[in-house]
Amino acid sequence: MTGSQASFLDRSGAAPDPIELWPALVIPKERIDGEVERLASAPRPENGRRRALIVHPQAGKGNGLAPGIQVALEVLKPGERSVVTRQNSTQVNFCIQGGGASVIKGKRIGFRQYDVWNTPSMHPYFHVNDTEALQVRLTYSNAALLEMLPGGTLDREDAGSGAMRLTVRWQTDRGETHRELVAFRGAR
Repeated sequence: MTGSQASFLDRSGAAPDPIELWPALVIPKERIDGEVERLASAPRPENGRRRALIVHPQAGKGNGLAPGIQVALEVLKPGERSVVTRQNSTQVNFCIQGGGASVIKGKRIGFRQYDVWNTPSMHPYFHVNDTEALQVRLTYSNAALLEMLPGGTLDREDAGSGAMRLTVRWQTDRGETHRELVAFRGAR
């Protein structure tokens, strides 16, 4: 296409491109348990996120478990919390062990084993393990799809100068109020 006008592409009678189907697979409990143990034994990373993606062998860009769907196994030890993060993908979280809380846009959401909750896109959030047990979550998102799109970027742990400033407040189960100033670069 040249100039500033749209062109027409005649697709009359054209067959759709063939679909490459990914075969089903099972991730056995023993493999998940082994990865939980590996993550839990690793030193706490700077961003507080012990995280491993579960990736289908046919995945390319986006590292999905299914086309367009990213699945992460996330672990927090007792007393730990992740840093405040935001991203343009939407998440569904599923606690498979332990409990704790997610603070999403300043609202504390307590959870325990087998609870499910969502994290809307572009909402600042972090996870807290305020229990005595290991916290293990599966996080499903459309991040794999967004990473395949041109311009589909994630804004993870993205703080710096010239940033939007946001004060996140939350309360613990014990009624203690916490406040944190967070900055996101490139926000408008």
